[in-house]
Amino acid sequence: MEKRLLFSGLERAWADAITERFGPLGFKVEWIAKTRPLKAFPESRIPAVAVIGATDDRFDEAIAIIGSLKATAPDLPMILINGRRSEAQAIDAFRAGVNDYFSEPLPYARLFAAIDRLLKRATRHPASTAPTEASADALAAIVGRGSVMQQMKRYLLRVAGAHCAVLITGETGTGKELVAQSIHRGSPRADKAMVCVNCAALPENLVESELFGFRKGAFTGALFSQKGKFELAHQGTLFLDEIGEMSSSAQAKILRGIENSAIYPLGSPRALPLDVRIIAATNRNPETLVDQGRFRQDLYYRLNVAHIHLPPLRERREDIPELATRRILQLNQRSGRQVDGLSPEALAALAEHHWPGNIRELNNLIEATYLNCQTRQIQFTDFPPAFSQKVTFYRVSAISEKDQLLSMLSATRWNKSETARKLNWSRMRIYRALRRHNLTDRHP
Repeated sequence: MEKRLLFSGLERAWADAITERFGPLGFKVEWIAKTRPLKAFPESRIPAVAVIGATDDRFDEAIAIIGSLKATAPDLPMILINGRRSEAQAIDAFRAGVNDYFSEPLPYARLFAAIDRLLKRATRHPASTAPTEASADALAAIVGRGSVMQQMKRYLLRVAGAHCAVLITGETGTGKELVAQSIHRGSPRADKAMVCVNCAALPENLVESELFGFRKGAFTGALFSQKGKFELAHQGTLFLDEIGEMSSSAQAKILRGIENSAIYPLGSPRALPLDVRIIAATNRNPETLVDQGRFRQDLYYRLNVAHIHLPPLRERREDIPELATRRILQLNQRSGRQVDGLSPEALAALAEHHWPGNIRELNNLIEATYLNCQTRQIQFTDFPPAFSQKVTFYRVSAISEKDQLLSMLSATRWNKSETARKLNWSRMRIYRALRRHNLTDRHP
């Protein structure tokens, strides 16, 4: 079968440049001014990669063409080149099914690299279902049977196979790094490195040397050359965690490296071209940070191509039993013990907690409880006192104050100190409540 590359909606110069680059490799480049439905091509002429151009007034038409191509050839790798930068249009393009998205001006070298990646991916996964299965396996670590998480997983399968930048948002402890790792493992870059950077812990004066590296003699004490995080992630993925904590000047340096697909190591007179996929994460609302002037708008638009928001655990309580069980299994494997799970009362207690620390808090609680558990099943009494007291308070919080007070006073035989402790009230609140509800200060 003849190897073909399809170009549509772009200037002829693009196709000529690609012909010069890929022609010697056995590819025939077909340039057409207006894309025809793929069904118009015989099977022998289905392209290996399709590159679609879009202008402001024809963006919707380009998206419709992409949808038509995907409907007839679901595994056809596609690249969209847009005439202008638009966050909303970039998101629409990835949702339509493109593998890569670029805005003009775009150097030929970046387009060559994108086509190379897609061709290598097709060679690595010749079967039509292989990439999806690989991505699905990579997402196995993400627990979630609820509708919100299932919808997010379907989107992650699309994002994993693309080259686009990803912005992950969510509260602390929701699993942003786990999602980033899953995207990397499900991507064509899975056999390359994933380099993680904790931006919040990166000192301002070390940003350039840590991210871009330095050459021997670049500064006093630079006795050897050192690669930066960008260079270490070449052809792989760079995960910038808590990027919202970086200063504006540090953000500007990162933006320059992303936009140019190249960096200048300290002490180097020449740019170092790099092919890196960026995944960033923050536990803050990035739009609020932009409005406050604490996050560069241009960097936000560059990163927020594919946006993944992880819901807090309190909004997906249906996943708590599975998350808890998985943590117990991990602890069983580590310790050699055999704890089978949680009692119904213990599970009910987990469902009642607010989980301000999200999945991280749940995992830590299960580990602490695991140490206390002396049987094959975790009971409510195995929970640390700090947690069980909170749950007791949650359980009675929906009851009227008078009923709460009477119930707990009765349970403690009118021991006001014990009642205050169990209700998490002060002793003064106990006395005020007794007077307010005309309750006698004695055992009835």
